[in-house]
Amino acid sequence: MCDADRAVTASAEVLGTPTGRDCPVCGASAASGALRTTQWIHGSAIGEKSGTARSLSEIRHILASLSPGDDITVHVVEVCLHCRWNCLLREDRYENQTEDQLGD
Repeated sequence: MCDADRAVTASAEVLGTPTGRDCPVCGASAASGALRTTQWIHGSAIGEKSGTARSLSEIRHILASLSPGDDITVHVVEVCLHCRWNCLLREDRYENQTEDQLGD
C-alpha cells in the first residue's frame, strides 16, 4: 500500500475527478467521491511547471505552448481521499500537435 503525501492528496481534492468506483483498499463508497484521478505533468521544456498537478484544460494550454519537438509526460494517479492510498494508473507522453490528444 502506498500512502499519498500531502501534495498528492491536495491535488486530488482540488483538481481530482471522482472515478465513480469504490476504493479498492478501504472500500470508501463511490457515492462519497473519495476515489479520484489527478494528473501530474513532467518535462524539461516546461520548467517550473514540471512535477506539478494540473487540470486537463491547463495541460491542453501547456501542450499548445510547447515548441515543435518538445514533449511532456502526464502521470495519471488514482488517490483515495479517505485512506490516502494512491496508485500510478498510467504514464502518457504528449508532443505539441494541432489535434486534441487528451480525453475528458
